[in-house]
Amino acid sequence: LRARIAEGRGGDAEVVYSEATCEMYEARAVGDDARARRCREEREAARRSMPQFNLHGLWVGKYGTAGYEMINITYAGDTLLATKVTGDRHVPRGQRSFAVDLAPLPPDDPRAL
Repeated sequence: LRARIAEGRGGDAEVVYSEATCEMYEARAVGDDARARRCREEREAARRSMPQFNLHGLWVGKYGTAGYEMINITYAGDTLLATKVTGDRHVPRGQRSFAVDLAPLPPDDPRAL
């Protein structure tokens, strides 16, 4: 992992996160707990600098005549969860407003940037 990061791709937290995630799962599959732990630490360090993983907390928005609405952003693994704090006729209070899968795509996936 460090060799790939040293190649110059390490400046991009998304790349580091994706590669560290893939290596972490590979290490776990072969029972290399020490390598899996190092990859997890590298993954978490990259994740802290990625804005999409730092949105947790209360968010308020104004929606025209509907007025102000509040959601609570939390995470379950790589999934961002938005739960309504103030409800309306579309999404009642306490219900999920939306969820976003933020899991990295493998570098060879055609959908990866």
